[in-house]
Amino acid sequence: MKKFIIAVFIGLSSISLGLAFAQQGTYPQLDISGFKKWEYKNAEVSPQKNYFTGLTQLGGFSPTLSGGPWQERLQLRILGQLSENLSVSYDLEQQPETPDRYDVKVKYYNNELSFGDITANFSGNEFASTSKYVNGVMLTAKDGWYDVITVPSAKLKSQTQNLTSQKGNNSKGPYNLGHGSIVEGSEHIELNGVPQGRNVDYTIDYFEGKITFNKIITSLDEFKYSYEYTNILDLFFPSLSKRDFFGFQSRFTIDPEEFGKPTPKPEPIIKSTREFYPSSGTIEPEVQEEESSGIFRLQKKPVVNFSERLTFMGTELKKNEDYIIRYAAGEIKLLTRFLPNKSDVLIVEYQYYETIRQNDAIAGIGSRGPYNLSQPNIVPESERIEVDGKLYVRDLDYKINYQSGQIIFGINISETSQIKADYDYNLMVTPTRPESKYPTQLVLGTTYLRESAKAGSVSNTNTGIESFSKQGIEDDNYTIYLNNRPVIASGEAGFNVIVSFNGNTLTPEVDYAFPKTEIDPATGYYYSTPEAKLAYVNDPNDPSDGYQTGTIKFINEDLLKNTTEAVVIVTYTYYKSIAKDYSGAGDATQGPYYLRNIRNI
Repeated sequence: MKKFIIAVFIGLSSISLGLAFAQQGTYPQLDISGFKKWEYKNAEVSPQKNYFTGLTQLGGFSPTLSGGPWQERLQLRILGQLSENLSVSYDLEQQPETPDRYDVKVKYYNNELSFGDITANFSGNEFASTSKYVNGVMLTAKDGWYDVITVPSAKLKSQTQNLTSQKGNNSKGPYNLGHGSIVEGSEHIELNGVPQGRNVDYTIDYFEGKITFNKIITSLDEFKYSYEYTNILDLFFPSLSKRDFFGFQSRFTIDPEEFGKPTPKPEPIIKSTREFYPSSGTIEPEVQEEESSGIFRLQKKPVVNFSERLTFMGTELKKNEDYIIRYAAGEIKLLTRFLPNKSDVLIVEYQYYETIRQNDAIAGIGSRGPYNLSQPNIVPESERIEVDGKLYVRDLDYKINYQSGQIIFGINISETSQIKADYDYNLMVTPTRPESKYPTQLVLGTTYLRESAKAGSVSNTNTGIESFSKQGIEDDNYTIYLNNRPVIASGEAGFNVIVSFNGNTLTPEVDYAFPKTEIDPATGYYYSTPEAKLAYVNDPNDPSDGYQTGTIKFINEDLLKNTTEAVVIVTYTYYKSIAKDYSGAGDATQGPYYLRNIRNI
């Protein structure tokens, strides 16, 4: 193996920022936080051709591919609280080798409007749930009975990994899922057909795109997965994708028994009582005089209209024939021939509104009003209004709205005058409905997701994951033949090929290699290095190499020889192909024949 020398120097310097303005309870409030970081990373490898092999040996060290060894990072967050219910936030992130990311959010009560780079989560629907990384606008609105998410216009910054399966390798992992930069929370994992829970059944590294289970997965087990991931090319060149995304999700929770019914309004408290006349015990002379003339004053008022029932001498009395009643004053006048006495009493059963006496003192404002009393729902004719000690007469000196508790005077009340109001008002309570014996909650939800792309904007690559047994590789002379081709070489668009052995990632050009083809000057034919039988190639004039034929040669054969059982998993990116038929006529020779208008077979 060729030797190489690595020299690395790493320096770090950073400045953090944290500012807060305005006191608690005053607006606007401003909070600024973040940091600015400078890094110096450099690596020198000799010979230069072993540069990427040397970086692999460093285990994750990666200097920038452009801009020299200096790296700058910026993370800035500005939060502005404009009022108690209105806030605005601005997030900015600058990382080397990636475009700037920004996110603006405006929140008002439970409604939030987001702009920029957004992760939209559509969950809670067992038939359509997903997470999308987009650049656009998102509106969310939540309350106790509804939850709405809308992405009216956005450009997708993530791609979908279709449902793919892998076999276990008798370990917990980590298992490579084929792509890095997975959108957090977008994965769907199944083990032998059973859905798995994150941080319960498995852990996942979204950046590296690797999953580790909490138990050993044998070669008889199969796990399936799908997820959303970001493609670095789409971040720099969004025109390569041009996929539009529209998403809408709503969820409403209603009570079928209450749906469509108005909100219950407060109602006055009503109680029932029974009284007997003439009054017993010690009574005032004026009361005794009134009852002797057939006038009886009820102890509770005001009386609920038509709620009374009067019984005298074993007979129920009739209103306006045997008696008359004033409901507001609680006064009854008997019209019967005889009056009640101790042997023949008058029984009065009625309902009344529960009230409280209130005293208000209101200062004049130099006008007729209106002047608001402290309580609404006033008992009619129960008020006593005085201005500077002078009693005012209803409908002559003032008018009153009993329901709202407003008074308008006939003359202006000066600012030096004092208004005194004594009155009764009804106690109010919101009625409660009895609990239903049946479930009263109904959840209605709608999810609509749509992706669209212009013609010709669909990606021409795909990802394949294949596993190979030790015996199969040895039978093919330590060679692996992939089912899909041509394979995209690492370096053309990132690291597109990952080969793992029993969970450990192998090193290219050290443990394995895609054979290259070179021409032999002596014969004029092509040969491969390292030596291997390339798949499908049967013409020595064909320059197709290992990437074009999907052929991998094991260089470090001891890896397989020193183990009794092994599973090799290859994750790779390949160009999509189209299957076509072609027909033509012979010309009475062996050829060559050319397939017209067809290339890159």
